[in-house]
Order: sequence, then C-alpha cells, then structure tokens
Amino acid sequence: MKAFTPPNRTYYQLICLALFLSGLSGFSGCKTAGISDPSVHWFIRDGQAVDIVDETGDWAANADGLTATGDLSRLHAGKCVGSGDFELFARLRIEDLSQDNASLMLDAAGPVETGELIFSRNGNITVRGFFFGDRTQRVRPVAELIRPGAWFDLNVRRRGDTVEFRIADSLVWSMQYANERPFGKLTLKPGRAQLSVRKFGLWGKFTPLSEWIPRLERHYPVAGDQQVDVFTRGQAGYHTFRIPTLVRSKAGTLLAFAEGRKDNAADHGNVDLVLRRSTDGGQSWQKLQLVYEEGGTAKVTIGNPVPVVDRETGNIWLFFCRDNKNVLVTKSTDDGMHWTTPTDLTDSLKEPDWGSWYATGPCHGIQLTNGRLVVPANHGRPSGSGTQPHMIISDDHGKNWRIGGLPETNANENTVAEIETNQLYVNMRSSNHNNRKPYCREVAWSPDGGDNFGPTAYDCKLPDSICQGSLLRFNREDGLHMLVFSNPASQRRERLTVRTSADGGRNWSAGTLIYGGSAAYSDLVQIDGKTLGILFERDLYQTITFVRSRLSTLSEDETK
Repeated sequence: MKAFTPPNRTYYQLICLALFLSGLSGFSGCKTAGISDPSVHWFIRDGQAVDIVDETGDWAANADGLTATGDLSRLHAGKCVGSGDFELFARLRIEDLSQDNASLMLDAAGPVETGELIFSRNGNITVRGFFFGDRTQRVRPVAELIRPGAWFDLNVRRRGDTVEFRIADSLVWSMQYANERPFGKLTLKPGRAQLSVRKFGLWGKFTPLSEWIPRLERHYPVAGDQQVDVFTRGQAGYHTFRIPTLVRSKAGTLLAFAEGRKDNAADHGNVDLVLRRSTDGGQSWQKLQLVYEEGGTAKVTIGNPVPVVDRETGNIWLFFCRDNKNVLVTKSTDDGMHWTTPTDLTDSLKEPDWGSWYATGPCHGIQLTNGRLVVPANHGRPSGSGTQPHMIISDDHGKNWRIGGLPETNANENTVAEIETNQLYVNMRSSNHNNRKPYCREVAWSPDGGDNFGPTAYDCKLPDSICQGSLLRFNREDGLHMLVFSNPASQRRERLTVRTSADGGRNWSAGTLIYGGSAAYSDLVQIDGKTLGILFERDLYQTITFVRSRLSTLSEDETK
C-alpha cells in the first residue's frame, strides 16, 4: 500500500491549513459529528485527506471530497481501532444505488476475520462476514435510509460490549463485541458504485496502521482433560477441513468425519468426505481415509456427513449430499474400515415440490429406544424462499428410509435427541436473524418419534451465532440421562460452550466455555458413563480439534 498523494501543491497547502485551523479550534468540527471530546482523530475532514492510505491510487479529490469507483479500490483509515469505547463517523454519498457493494469494511484479524456493512446490495443494506455471524444477511431496504446522490451519515459506536451501526441516525445493526478486544482496520470501498467521502473520523483508542498486527493474539486455553487436532489445514493435500461429525461404534471405536475441501475453504467446489478412527477413546487417531469422492479434480461437492450407528446390527450408516441437491447413503459393516457404494435416495427422500436445496445434518443421527433410526436434514421450501427442517426415518434397520416430520419453521441444520421413550427434542439453527430478531436457537418437540412436531419457539437461554450446534443424550452411570448441547455462544463464531439440561431441553445450565477463541461447527459423543467427547472447528477453520471432558466438570450441579 502507498500513502495518499494529493494531486497538486495547492491541495497539499489546503490540507496543512485545515490541520492548523483544526488545532486552533480544538477540533470544533467534532460537534457536527456529535462528539465533543478533543481526542477525535480525523481521517478525512471537509473532503480533505488527513490520515488515510489509498491502496490503489484511484481516489481523486474534488470540490465535494474524495471520490472513487471500482471494486478493487480501497481507502484505509490511517489508524486502527483499539480496545475500549469508540465512535466512528463518516459522511458519504453514492451516486447510483443500483450499482452494488459500496461498503465499510472491518478487519480485526487478517484476511479471514473480516466483515462488511454494505450500503447497497441488490436494493438492500446488507452485512456479511465474520463480524456478522459468518454469513450474508439483508438488514433493510436501502431506499429507507439512503437516496442516490445525497449525502448520508454513518456512525459505528461501541459502549461497553455493545456495538451499534447507524445510517442516517437509524439503527441498522447491533452486536456484542468484547470491550477489551481490538476492533481493527477500517476501510471504505466503492464497489461498482461511485463513492464520495466528505468526512471520516474516529473518537477513542486507536493504533497506527503501520503498527497494526493483522491477527488477534490467540492464546486461548482449551478446556478438558485432553485435546488432539484431528484434522489440520493442509493435511493430506486438502486446503481446509470443515463440518465435523462424530459417532461411537458398537465396538467402541470413535469415527470422526469431515469435509475435505481440496482447493480452498469455500462451501462448494472439489469436496470429499474423509474419516479418521480412534480405538482408544480419542487419545490417538489413525491415518486419514477417504470415504467418498467424485470426479478427481471435478468441482463436485460431497458434504454434510451424518453418521448413525445401529446398536443391534452394528452397521454404521452415513448420509451425505451431492452438490446440496441429492441425498445419498453408504454403510460400513466392519467398524468403519470399508464403505459400500453409495445409494442415491433422492427420489424417495425429496418431495417433488421442494426447492432444489437439500442438506443432511450436519451432525450425528440417533437410534431411538425402540430401534428407529432418525437422521436430521433440511430442504428448500416449495416457494423457493428459505429452508425447512425434516427428519429421515427407518423402522427396519436401514432397509427402507422415508421422510418423517417437518417442524414448521424456516430454520435449518437441526440436531435431535430422544428425551424419553419415543419423545424427541429438536434444536435448530435459526435463519431469521437480523437486527430485529434475537440471536437464539429454535426448538421443538415430537411426541411420536419424529413423525410429527409441535410448534417451534426461540430459546434465548441458548445464545447463537447463526451457526450449527450439536445435541446429545448422555446416559449416566446412575441410570439417569441428560441432554448436552454445544455451539458458539456468541453473536460471532467464537466461544464454544457446552451446556446440560436435566428436563428435556426446557432449562439449561449456565454452560462451560470449552474454547474462547474463534470456533464454529461441532459434534458430541458419549465415550463412557462419565466422559464426553467434543469435536469442533477452531481458529478460523485452521483445525478440527477433539476434546475429552468429564461430564462432572461441565455441570457439577446436575451430575451430583
């Protein structure tokens, strides 16, 4: 990157004059931004560059301010936001709102831990990236707050652990972000639009860009008795491993499945299903084995593994999807050493009027007390808007499979457990999060083994980061049982937490923090009557880690 170069000497003199006057006036311009503290730092003031880095040299000065167009153009604030309270303010103008992706970009920890508040994307104000739950979400129609060619004000403010994003003094997003954590680099990007910047400043702690370490310190401890990195980025020629699932076979072997993503970390592409086995309760793991792939270097996505163990036959069934359109199943009769040629069950497990989307799990399936096998899945709604969870059921040990109950909700990535004989509790990733919805899980109960479900509800005792979670029925040594649930208990994919419930999911323990850093998908397994196994993604998908933990350390009050 190179420092911004003014187009002529006169412009440079104007900058110097502006800085001199601002020093005499005690930064009186702060009052127009609603800030009276003289420690405000200006990046652009009255349309003139003060402390910025023009990455591409595309930003030109004119009578209104600095202006650029082009998706590769970047204008970096010369300081990064540190810890503590702060307020960012900017006055911006977009000439044509039909041109997408003008945005404020946030960068807390390098190229992955980023986020964007996009001012116009397909007619909507939109958020996307790690700061906003690792997904793209429409916030509200852009026409409500921004008019083409008109100036508008942007404010981002942190007070305590709450960060608010406002456009034209209207709240468009609110989230939790710990006060002691650095906020990072701030960048304006015009996208395909023409973006003009009149004012850009910051009040609060800041660090010069040249001194910024583009990655947060990650010395977070992992709770538990033992930890092993089962899948690591770059292992066996795979770029990234994601979507972990975990079961214990009838023989006691642990089987950890994942997607092996060949070329990059993207959800779709050249993706295989891989497996590692452990015969000593997760203390060591055998070499990686390929379960299924298609086409060599072809861009075929084989993913969303859902293993389920039949206690009576010992068979291990493995459901998965092809390009999120077809549902297939394979099985192993020798403890996961070998797998049958997959069978495509799409015609029998996908209704003709459903949308094209189909996803199994991702998490483990279950076997009920009566022997029924239940596999959680979700599909695209007939209208093409949103998703809906459903169950895949077999009552004859996998000879035949059928569609079970469909909880009435737009949620997805459901996980299920039997709470009493033939009574199920399902816990789901909600797809309705935005600034007007709670960051909570959705739940429902079935009285008949998954054939039908009652009404769904938000459970805000289980905070959620728009991410998959895992549910497990844990059978204790004293003959009682409880539910165990894991997910990133935050509005971001971090803070993997395990909670327990002794009443079928209606109330939950305060929870035990397993990992305080970046964490996402997870799965749970019972190793013995006292020990829980946790397999989870951490450190921005660098590794999938297995942790052994005694149940007594997770919920002392409920295990006595």
